[in-house]
Amino acid sequence: MNVTLSTTSRNKVFHLPGCPYDNRIRYNNREEVKRDQAVHMGYRPCKYCSTIQAYYRIRQPFIKLMTRNYGTQFTLS
Repeated sequence: MNVTLSTTSRNKVFHLPGCPYDNRIRYNNREEVKRDQAVHMGYRPCKYCSTIQAYYRIRQPFIKLMTRNYGTQFTLS
């Protein structure tokens, strides 16, 4: 999976596609690399887009559909 990182960032954070913080990186400062490569370079995952909560935000419509249609329950604690 490709991730985006800022080449000028002191925080060394990478972002997944679609992250609102990814959109704040200027075009001339952004670089797309593989996730493993970013970790090897010392970058860490963004706390907004690289967590289970982020996955839930992205998949929420599907989860709600499955919950409604099949009576399943999903709890994010």
